[in-house]
Amino acid sequence: MAKTVPGNGSAPVALAAPEKVEPAGRGRSRAFLAVAVLVPLLLVGLIGYAVTQAGRTTTGLRAATGLYLVVYPPARQKVPAPIVLQRLGGGTPLVLGGAIGRPYVVNFFASWCPLCREELSALASVARTGGVFFIGVDTDDTSPGTALSLLHQAGASYPVGVAQAPLAQAYGAEGLPTTAFVNAQGRIVAMYLGRLTRSQLATYVADLKAGKRL
Repeated sequence: MAKTVPGNGSAPVALAAPEKVEPAGRGRSRAFLAVAVLVPLLLVGLIGYAVTQAGRTTTGLRAATGLYLVVYPPARQKVPAPIVLQRLGGGTPLVLGGAIGRPYVVNFFASWCPLCREELSALASVARTGGVFFIGVDTDDTSPGTALSLLHQAGASYPVGVAQAPLAQAYGAEGLPTTAFVNAQGRIVAMYLGRLTRSQLATYVADLKAGKRL
């Protein structure tokens, strides 16, 4: 697991431990040994690149394969303009973005994303504790009915809007699921790419609510 913390500059810095490489057998070729050593290093480099590119537009979103937290220093905190979203399943449209007078959490997900499915129950559980507002954004989903069913199964009662990839990318998402932590002033203070456990989410939400640095 990689975790990012702010560096000395304005961009976050990725910290990651290289994957363990099992020793090759005596009969393995030198080429195989080179691949075994270089592949983990390449993976770490790619994760670091993804973190430093957080917030930049990409060609699309895909299911996340890494897990890391990107903490933005004040100079890098984003303030996305408010946007009106259609509510998943119909009903009153939602307004996403800007300051609402209290911290809130935005979760970008899709029914086709395995990790998104796995973390919905954690989101629903922590959202019910109150104190911090939760908003879901069903992103690039071709099966909104499935998304509604998954939310219902997880016991999620927070509002959920519908959007395409550019909105998630404007929040800094590189893949799904991505969860944005927004302070009372409407600034994104941190992003998490990948599946959050209930304990992780509860800790981040408590810190967000208390105004602490995640």
